[in-house]
Amino acid sequence: MRTTNCLRWSVLALPLLLCACQSVGGKDTIAKLRNMQIEIKEEKIEDARETAIESYRRFLEQTPDSALKPEALRRLADLKAEKEYAALSDNAPEKKPGQSAAPAKAGDGDAPGDRPVQGVDDLEPAGLREAIELYKKLLNDYPSNDQVLYQMSRAYEELGQVEEAMQVMDRLVLEYPRSRYSDEVQFRRAEYFFTRRRYPDAGKAYGSIVTRGPSSSYYQLALYKLGWTFYKRELYEEALDRFIALLDYKVSKGYDFAQSRDEEERKRVDDTFRVISLSFSNLGGADSVVDYFDRKGKCEYEDRVYGNLAEFYFGKRRYSDAAAAYTPFITRNPFHKVSPQFQMRVIEIHLAGGFSRLVIEAKKQFIEKYGLKAAYWRHFEPGSRPEVLVWLKTNLNDLARYYHALYQSSKEMQEKRINFVQAAHWHREFLASFPADRDAPAVNYMLADLYLENGFLDRAALEYEKTAYDYPRHEKSSQAGYAAIYAWRQHLAGAGADAKAKVMKKVVSSSIKFAATYPEHEKAAIVLDR
Repeated sequence: MRTTNCLRWSVLALPLLLCACQSVGGKDTIAKLRNMQIEIKEEKIEDARETAIESYRRFLEQTPDSALKPEALRRLADLKAEKEYAALSDNAPEKKPGQSAAPAKAGDGDAPGDRPVQGVDDLEPAGLREAIELYKKLLNDYPSNDQVLYQMSRAYEELGQVEEAMQVMDRLVLEYPRSRYSDEVQFRRAEYFFTRRRYPDAGKAYGSIVTRGPSSSYYQLALYKLGWTFYKRELYEEALDRFIALLDYKVSKGYDFAQSRDEEERKRVDDTFRVISLSFSNLGGADSVVDYFDRKGKCEYEDRVYGNLAEFYFGKRRYSDAAAAYTPFITRNPFHKVSPQFQMRVIEIHLAGGFSRLVIEAKKQFIEKYGLKAAYWRHFEPGSRPEVLVWLKTNLNDLARYYHALYQSSKEMQEKRINFVQAAHWHREFLASFPADRDAPAVNYMLADLYLENGFLDRAALEYEKTAYDYPRHEKSSQAGYAAIYAWRQHLAGAGADAKAKVMKKVVSSSIKFAATYPEHEKAAIVLDR
C-alpha cells in the first residue's frame, strides 16, 4: 500500500494556515512578504506528530468556519491514522509495490485485508476510529475526495473491518476511475474477491489494472492473478493466454530465466510455469502444447514449457507422459541447443520407470539424431558442445555392452546371431566416433573377441592387431598382439589350398611384429621359433 508523507507537510503547512487566518482583516498584506527575510534551518521536533495533531485540533477549534477547514480535517485524520499505522508496523518487514496485497502462494491464501491485524484489539487503536469519523464528516459535509476515500478504506482495513473497507473502495473506483489510487484499490478489491472464490469479480478487478498496461506497478502481479481467476474456473486456455503474456512481458524487459537473482520474482516465475503445466495437463498433455503454439506462434522459452510439463508428470511418476512431453519438442526442434539434453532426459525417465527396452530405443534415437554424421553437427561445432559428445560416447558404449552381454547370455540363445550383429555394429560406431578415446583400446579388444567367438578369424586377427599396435601402449597391448597371431593361425588351419600361402604370410608378419614390439613377453621366443 501507499504511505503518505503527511507528517512532514503538516508541520510545514500548519504555520501557513494559521498565518493565513490571522492576516484576514489585519493591516499586513501578503505583498509585504516579498520584503521579509526568512531564515530556514532544520530543527529536530520532538513528538512532531503529536505536536501537529494538537496544532490542527487547536486550529479547528479557533477557526471553525475557515475555508481551510476541510483540508485541516483531512490532515488531522491522516495524522491520527498514520500514528496507528506506525505502531502496528514497527516490526513489519518492508514490502515492494504490490506485494502487500498478494497472497502467500499463487492461487491460495488470503489477502491481508481478509485477516484482522494481530494485536489490534490489545492496542485499542482509537486513533483509527477517530480518523474514520473525521473522514465520514468530510465526506458528508464537503465535496468528495479520492484521497479521503483511500485513507478511510485503509483505516477500516487496519481495524479488520473488511466489508466496510470494500464499500469505501467500491465507491472510490466508481466515482474516481482515474484516481492515482485506483490500481492499488482495484488490486485490494480483487484479492478480496479471489479469496472468497468470487473469481469473475476478481477477474474484472485484476483486468482493470491489466488494461492500463505496464505503467502500473501492479501490472505483472495483476496479470499473474488474472490468469489464476480463469484457471480456477477451468478456463484453461484463457488462463494460459494470461500466463504466457506475463512471460512474454518479462522477456521483453530482458528477464533471464536462468540468471534471476530476485528470489521472490524467481519463485513467481517458477509458479507461473507450474500453473502452465497444470493447464496443459488438464487440456490433454503434450499434444495440447503442440496445438497451442501452432495456433499462437512460437516463443523463445517454449523449451521451458515442454520441460516443466515433463517434469510435472515425472514428479507424479507418470513416466510415459513425462517422456511424451519431451518428445514433441525434440521432433519439432531437432537443432535446438537443449534438444540433446531433452533426449537424455527421456532416457533417464524410461530408466526410472524400469522400461529397459524403451531405454535402449531412446539411446538409439539419441545416436541417430546426434551421432557425428547427423545433421545436427551442421549447425554446431563438436568442440562447442562437449556435453553432447559425452552423452554420445556414453550411449554408444552402453549399447555395445548391452548387446555384447545379451550375446553372451545363455538365456538369449535364440537371438544370439542378432545380438552379435548389434554388438559388433555399436562397437564399430564407438571406434569410428571416438578413435582416440581412452576407452577405444578396450572396445577394440571386445570387438576382436566378438569376431573370434563367431568364427570371423581374419576380422578378429585384424582387430587384435589394431588393438595391439595402433594405440599408445595399454594393459592389453601385448595380449592383443599374441591373440592376433592365434587368430591368424586358426584362420590358416581352415584356409583352402589357394589361400594358405597368403594367410601364412599374415601369420609370419604378425609374429615378427609381435616379437619385435613386445620382446619381454613370455611367448615372444616361442613365436619366433615357430
